[in-house]
Amino acid sequence: MYFIFILLFRVYISFYFIFKNSDYYKNYNIIPNENKEILQLKEELKQSKSTIDQLNNRINELNNKLKSENEINLNKIQSLQNEINQKNEELNIEKDKNKTLEDRVQKLNTELSDKLKEITNIFDLKEGLNKIMVEKEKELKELKLELSRYPIKLKEGEKLMTINFTTADRRIQNYSIICKNTDLFNNIEKRLYEDYEEYYDTENYFTVNGKKINKCKNLEENNIHNNNVIILNII
Repeated sequence: MYFIFILLFRVYISFYFIFKNSDYYKNYNIIPNENKEILQLKEELKQSKSTIDQLNNRINELNNKLKSENEINLNKIQSLQNEINQKNEELNIEKDKNKTLEDRVQKLNTELSDKLKEITNIFDLKEGLNKIMVEKEKELKELKLELSRYPIKLKEGEKLMTINFTTADRRIQNYSIICKNTDLFNNIEKRLYEDYEEYYDTENYFTVNGKKINKCKNLEENNIHNNNVIILNII
């Protein structure tokens, strides 16, 4: 609207000066009243121009203010954007930390599970060993009880063993005697006769694995081993 007004004003002035310099104007004098109107119009135009200048100044002020506010807002926006970028970086760092912690927790859970399995296996093994120990202690007590009946002291190189006696007529069946590999056979024979006195009065010989035993030699020399069956034969 402002530009249209300026344009009309310029057109009016142009026509005015053209008319003033024309022959028509020179030949015909304008009446004083018309001069007053022209002067009045000029004054109004002058005031209008002053108002327009004021408006222009106001517009420039507003433009400058708007430009300044825009710059401030742009700076705020840039600052906010920088802050957002920084927060995003911090968020990514925290996400990486959380991922690392999650991986660590998963690894620890796996290690804990493996340890629990290992402990369970150790517990089962310990329980099995305890059962074996109980059984071995029971066997040891039984063996000590047997040894208490036959007090035997082992020297270096000597071994404890058990031999079983039987007779061809089956009157004696699996009679066991605990002895040493270095015991002379005739001493073991005497121990047999302590429980079976009826064989004192008979002439006897003994065999192991089909071979006759030399009574004057020890068990090892007669090639007699643990749990061998010795047969008492009557002549």
